[in-house]
Amino acid sequence: MERSNANPQVGDLFYDSWGYNQTQVDFYEVVGLTPSGKSVRVQSIRHENLSDPRGPNVQVKPLKGTTYGPVETKRLKDVSWGSEVKYAFRVNSYSNAYQGDWEDTWSVTGWGFGH
Repeated sequence: MERSNANPQVGDLFYDSWGYNQTQVDFYEVVGLTPSGKSVRVQSIRHENLSDPRGPNVQVKPLKGTTYGPVETKRLKDVSWGSEVKYAFRVNSYSNAYQGDWEDTWSVTGWGFGH
C-alpha cells in the first residue's frame, strides 16, 4: 500500500498468510495506535468467501468493521521494499501480518477445512 504518510492509521488492514499443506489467511484491523506510534492495537476481523467454500481453493476478502476477539498491541517493524513503504508485526512464531489493501483478495487452500 503506497502513500505519502505510510504510518499505519486506525482502519488500516493487516493480513497474515500461513500454513504448510493448507494456506490460511487471517485479517486484522487497526483499532488504535500507541502514543509513540511504534505499535498498533489490532483486532481480528471476518472475511467473506468469494467462491464456493467447499472447493480446494477459496478466494476471500476481508470485511472492514467486523472486528471480534481481544484487542492486541503489536510492535511494528518496517518491511519497506524499494520505494514502497510497508509495515508488519509478528503474529506468532510462524507468521507476520503485513499492511494490505481492503480491495485485494487472497486465495485460501485446504479442501474445505479451516476456512
